[in-house]
Amino acid sequence: MNDSSNIDLRNISQQVVSFIYKKAVKQNSRILKIPIVEFEWIKIPDNLNVNHVNFLRWTLKTYLQEAKITFKIVNNSFDIIIDESINLKIFSEEKEEPIAVSPIGTFSNWKDPFSPPSYFKDLIYFLRQKEKPILIGPKGCGKSRSLEEAMAILGRKVYRIALPQYRDPVELIGDFQIVEENGIPITKFIGGVITTALQEGYGLIIDEIDSSPPHLVSCLQQFFEPYGTQITIKTESGILNFSPHKDALIAATSNTWRGDDKTGEYSKAQGGDASTWDRFFPKIDCDYDVKAERLTLSNYLPQVVLDALFEEGDANHMGIIPSIRRSCKDPNSSMEDSIGFRSILRIGHHWKKLGWHKIMYYFVNEFKEENREAVSKIITNKLGREFIPTRNDYDESLPDYIPNLIPKLKEKGFIM
Repeated sequence: MNDSSNIDLRNISQQVVSFIYKKAVKQNSRILKIPIVEFEWIKIPDNLNVNHVNFLRWTLKTYLQEAKITFKIVNNSFDIIIDESINLKIFSEEKEEPIAVSPIGTFSNWKDPFSPPSYFKDLIYFLRQKEKPILIGPKGCGKSRSLEEAMAILGRKVYRIALPQYRDPVELIGDFQIVEENGIPITKFIGGVITTALQEGYGLIIDEIDSSPPHLVSCLQQFFEPYGTQITIKTESGILNFSPHKDALIAATSNTWRGDDKTGEYSKAQGGDASTWDRFFPKIDCDYDVKAERLTLSNYLPQVVLDALFEEGDANHMGIIPSIRRSCKDPNSSMEDSIGFRSILRIGHHWKKLGWHKIMYYFVNEFKEENREAVSKIITNKLGREFIPTRNDYDESLPDYIPNLIPKLKEKGFIM
């Protein structure tokens, strides 16, 4: 090959796809007519030989197919159609600044609005590049939700599995089985949950990979190889060559960094060896995001309740949630516990129906029994003794009734 062998033909194809998407966003249409002269910005050297030209055509065609763009040339113009599954709103934000943390609704099947974390724009970028990210952080910090939203934004149906519930690789990979077709018994490969998801081009989320049996994770390593790699599956009944669908995406979550549990909360964490973790990139550290949590809860709670729960400041002016988490992390505290966003979100879901005291009673019960008194104390230190969690808000005839409760709640704005 001549000097033109150094040309990045794949990069040229990616630029063409990006150019088409930006055109669609600007014109607010999936059906475009772009004159051929508008592609003259593409820098293609004059010394390309026939092999390079053919390879460029093949590469461009492949990238357009992956980008779900169909086209034909009509009278010196490209007639282009972009598939409905491509979410053009995302491609309108190709600027380098991160996505603002604000409720943006939801692209997935979740009903609660989604407030993207600070790493969300990077997550979408890496998934677009067909990398296999792994999100690492404590329970309930939004790892799986972020992956679901990102994959939905990229137009993928989501297939989510909790890996620790499986023990037999056959359930995940599949095997040859005797089935009947047109009255004739034949041997046919029946895929497992992972091979089926990858064959269908889904977005596959593998939850809690650090809590999965090591032998199971080792069997799956071949599925974590770079996209385009043909996978040879060895089953009890024979060998199968398998190639994932070109649209398939893979990502994972983990509560610990390779099983290194400093909290004592993830007793099933086994980690996995370095070769498994080496196949995932990038490794994104996640943690609780009080601002994102508050933004989501703002759809359910009044300002005064949001302040009580989420206020950020020094130890004397800190909201209930940050105070609890601070105590859980304090090495001098005996309160080894944690609280994820799922439990916090339930406050928003049920506050109007149950009232402050009752929903906070059940919130306190999310903690270990030995820590509940300390959590209750944090709540009453913030709001006063009248706000101690109890199952009885208003009924004087029932136990645990707090005299003058309703006036106190109204005074502080805790009853709408």
